[in-house]
Amino acid sequence: MLTNNKITIIYMPLIEEGVPVVRPVNAEIMGKDIYAVLPLENSSTEIWKFPPGSNVRCHKEIWGDKDVLVAYEVVK
Repeated sequence: MLTNNKITIIYMPLIEEGVPVVRPVNAEIMGKDIYAVLPLENSSTEIWKFPPGSNVRCHKEIWGDKDVLVAYEVVK
C-alpha cells in the first residue's frame, strides 16, 4: 500500500534484452533508499526485473553529470 505522495524517477533493469538495459519509471518514495514501483502504460513488451507494485531498494549511480537511482533488490 502506498503511503505518501512523493514521486520520483528510478531506473528499472530490463531482462531478456540481450544487453544491459534500464528504463526510467515512476516510483513512490517509501523510505531511505526504498521505493514502490508504479505501473507504466505500454510496458507490455518489456520484462522488468521487479514488477510494478514491488518495493525496491535503489542505489545511486553517476551517469555523466547526473545522479540516478537504479533498482537492485526487492524489499519485503
